[in-house]
Formats: sequence, C-alpha cells, structure tokens
Amino acid sequence: MYKDRKNLLSLYNAMNGTAYENEEELEVVTLEEWMSVFLRVFLQSFSERAERRL
Repeated sequence: MYKDRKNLLSLYNAMNGTAYENEEELEVVTLEEWMSVFLRVFLQSFSERAERRL
C-alpha cells in the first residue's frame, strides 16, 4: 500500500481536503509506530511521576 507514494499522497489529499503535490515530502507513519512512541512517552512520564512521589 505504501509503495506508490503518488497514490498515497492523492489519498491523503482527498481525505484532508489538501492539494499537496510533492510525494517526496510525504512521511508515512503507521499506527504501530505511533503506538510505540506514545507508549514510550507515557511510560516515561508515569515513571517520572512515580519517582517524584517517593
């Protein structure tokens, strides 16, 4: 699905009402990657709060 960047950009534009043209500037972030970053940040924040309580 992510191999054809031109079609992916076209899909992005259609879904967001935008008119971007340079598919080289497109950054693909999957849900799995996003969740990984989110969990890492959440757990770090949780750990820092727990340390402050001790």
